[in-house]
Amino acid sequence: YNWQVRKALDFFRPMCLILAMTLHFYEADTARQLTSRLVDGMPYGSYLVVSVGQLQGVTAGEFSRQYTAGTIHHHDRAMVAKFMEGLKLVEPGVTDAHTWRAPPSIQARGRPGHIWAAVGRKIGGGHGSAV
Repeated sequence: YNWQVRKALDFFRPMCLILAMTLHFYEADTARQLTSRLVDGMPYGSYLVVSVGQLQGVTAGEFSRQYTAGTIHHHDRAMVAKFMEGLKLVEPGVTDAHTWRAPPSIQARGRPGHIWAAVGRKIGGGHGSAV
């Protein structure tokens, strides 16, 4: 299948990788290593978009017990920031997904958790890189 991917993607041009609601299936260290490895393979100028669920308190424990398809890890905002290390975060950085560049009238709704969202750009490079 590798050749089919290479026909569709030019790995020498900036791209966007979206990891939506997937990283909470991995322990924090594994999720950080995974994002780091994926970003390392992307050309400069590429973007990584992530969203990660985090429940808190009794709700987190109850959800984790009832969800049987896999293990859920409740990553907090600081952990999600570590997944984005080495990237230039797009403002507003790591934030609740429902408030991402939302108008000021949108307020947190007192939920027992978060959906953290972040967008980061791979910067740097040298010869032949898109910055």
